Amino acid sequence: PPARQCPSGQGADRCRHLDGLWSQQSVNAMSLSTLFAKRSGWEQAAVGYGRTAARAGWVEAESPDPAALAAIASVRLSGLSANSRDMQPGWAFAACAGERFHGLAFINEVLEQRPSVVLWEPIERYDPAPALERCRSRGVPVLAVALLRKRLGRLAARVWGDPSRSGLRVYGVTGTDGKTSVSQFLAQALDPIGGCGVIGTLGHGRVGQLEAQDHTTPDAPRVQQLLAGFLEAGLNSAAMEVSSHALSQNRVDGVRFH
Repeated sequence: PPARQCPSGQGADRCRHLDGLWSQQSVNAMSLSTLFAKRSGWEQAAVGYGRTAARAGWVEAESPDPAALAAIASVRLSGLSANSRDMQPGWAFAACAGERFHGLAFINEVLEQRPSVVLWEPIERYDPAPALERCRSRGVPVLAVALLRKRLGRLAARVWGDPSRSGLRVYGVTGTDGKTSVSQFLAQALDPIGGCGVIGTLGHGRVGQLEAQDHTTPDAPRVQQLLAGFLEAGLNSAAMEVSSHALSQNRVDGVRFH
């Protein structure tokens, strides 16, 4: 299919080439190399998964298949989302394998938003063929990414300009009780000295100007998008509630905490 062009105006400065997501210089590639090296259990799981995928007829590796990636390397994306309701034209959609549904189950809704590419996670118990065929019929390229859900935080950080490593100091608050109070107190204390955003149960934004959200800690792409928005608004810090559920689902992978 023809290469998608980044939209003009808002988000154009964040436009990234797909091949840049897995380049040797990318935050994602370097972080994954370190991650697999330090956690042998993950490395063994990835090897076992690769064998399973191969039996199913898919060729997968720790990085996307080089030939498949090269075929669509010129595709450009201006954002990334794993939620079909948050998609905007020109963004990449990450179709992850969830506990109850696969992201590809929502492909019709996604295609209405004219995505630049669909990244999808192969799993043995789900047949992606119908969804992938719908993508191809609409001229939307697709790319299989093994363990996409676990790697999404680092990919999202790359797409959204890695805000927590680009000048935004992020403070995470976790624990059974008190996350909301502590994050709000912290944001109130930091706001007068450079501006501070907050993400949590009460919403996201600046204290007193919060917008509601569905989860205490949003999914990985939304976290990075919000942090990038804080940085673009001129804030120099953010206080974020980090739930145990978010930690177990890798939602804050790719966030550098201070």
